[in-house]
Amino acid sequence: MPIPPLRVGLIVDSTTVSPQVHELLVWAESDPSVDISTLIVQVRHDWSGSRIARFRARVQQAGWRSTLWNYAFAVLCMVEGQLLRMSPEGAESRADCDVSDQVDRIISVHPEVSRSGLVHRFSPHDVGRIADLDLDVLIRAGSGILRGDVLSVCRFGILSFHHGDNRDNRGGPAGFWETFHREPTTGFVIQRLTEELDGGDVLLRGNFMTQRFFLRNQASVYAKSNPFLFSILLRLARERALPQAEASQPYDTVLRRVPGVLTCIAYSFMATGWIVEALLRRTHIRMSFDRWSVGWLRGDWPTSVLWRARSIPNSTGRIRADPFVVTRDGLTVVFIEDFDNSTSRGHIAAYELSDDGPVFLGVALEEPFHLSFPFVFEFEGRLLMCPETGEAKEIRVYECVQFPLRWELVQVLMREVSAVDTLVINHDGLWWLLTNVDESGTGEFGSALYAFYAQSPLSDSWTPHSGNPVLIDARGGRNGGLLRRGDQHVRVGQVQGFADYGHSTVLREIVALTPSEFAEVEVAQVRPRFAEGVTGIHHLHSDSEWTVFDFKRPITRWFFRD
Repeated sequence: MPIPPLRVGLIVDSTTVSPQVHELLVWAESDPSVDISTLIVQVRHDWSGSRIARFRARVQQAGWRSTLWNYAFAVLCMVEGQLLRMSPEGAESRADCDVSDQVDRIISVHPEVSRSGLVHRFSPHDVGRIADLDLDVLIRAGSGILRGDVLSVCRFGILSFHHGDNRDNRGGPAGFWETFHREPTTGFVIQRLTEELDGGDVLLRGNFMTQRFFLRNQASVYAKSNPFLFSILLRLARERALPQAEASQPYDTVLRRVPGVLTCIAYSFMATGWIVEALLRRTHIRMSFDRWSVGWLRGDWPTSVLWRARSIPNSTGRIRADPFVVTRDGLTVVFIEDFDNSTSRGHIAAYELSDDGPVFLGVALEEPFHLSFPFVFEFEGRLLMCPETGEAKEIRVYECVQFPLRWELVQVLMREVSAVDTLVINHDGLWWLLTNVDESGTGEFGSALYAFYAQSPLSDSWTPHSGNPVLIDARGGRNGGLLRRGDQHVRVGQVQGFADYGHSTVLREIVALTPSEFAEVEVAQVRPRFAEGVTGIHHLHSDSEWTVFDFKRPITRWFFRD
């Protein structure tokens, strides 16, 4: 007997919803296991009449101070939105849209709102109307902290997004304070609401690299976190059970609120500086970019002294990164990404390493699409490479038929997948893919780590880990190489900075990896402090005899257009 679809309702403030809520409805229409056909619209105020009358109503409900702060923040959002449209960094935002014709039922409720304007309670009559809908779960997609009987009116309660890490940043506005304080990451949690205002049952948490502008950061975290709600709903539809909630922890920071007038002014000066900088780049008066290079030295990674390293000579218009080193047939070779800025495409180059210095051997692998991250490993005496082939929407494995420059495709491990920086490892009798997948379609590969397993590294059928994604963290989620510590694997994770890709690395030993478990323990951090002018390092690899890594230095050029 087929399982009936999961019946879901959305609590919103209006039938005109944000792009993220609209995306949720569109997704549900394409998946028969989830039915989102009900909107519950919160009608909170009747602010009809003149602007003065509406202003007085807001003051009466929220107070003078809160009202002025909200107006100041609204002006800030309007101005920044206009300025971002002039900037190359200002991605076009999607507009809110009316979804009345996408649902079968729309009911209006009139919550009782606290004086602060934050807490909403529904009357017994409205709770009864919602109960009559016989929904499995509600999703809070509107404003207000919900309390009271409405929390338990559905079988699985009310799920809610909180765009901010509830360990470090409760409150709002979403994405503002992380940008204002230049925090490296902006978090989100998906929780099941409880009577504790700020302490719901956290079902999933993650974070992404903070973007430079508030509105861009907000749109980024909204779009990138949405697919993880889809995954929870699919799991709920399939298993009829929510994921196990995290253990609660004390919260030791203040509740963040709408910024005051002085904070809005301070942020405006910061954002203006960033916009001027972006416009300078756009007019070609100043060109700034990061140049990645590859360093190398003798010795295993735990004893490596990076300031003693030598580098492979770089050249104008090229980026060299993602080195992996292997010794075979008496020859030590480092395989690297060699990226050409003029074509925006990379291939895999090979250099011989010796005490006399690096020697370019040639191009090891080139395809009509971008290649990078040439992860090399052995299987049954064969030397294999799993480079990043995300542009082809595949995860591929090549075999070396003549070391080091002849490689042939032997297997496509996955198709129609947007994945980068894949590690292939053998752990406790299973072969594992640890890879970074972009479910959101935004090009976000810096946070979510997925695991898949099979009996052979050349399988074309991989089973996903039951906890996928096993990690959503811009402070180490993206792969940056692989090391050995005795018999254990140490995964190198990229740590993103504030609007800064590839700031540093964290080394984490994999202590549990089974079809239902994943756990790592931090071993060390490697930061860009080993040479003057170095601002980033995002990759490290060693074969016990040689250690290789990459690093970046910013390059700035001033010139005027002819």
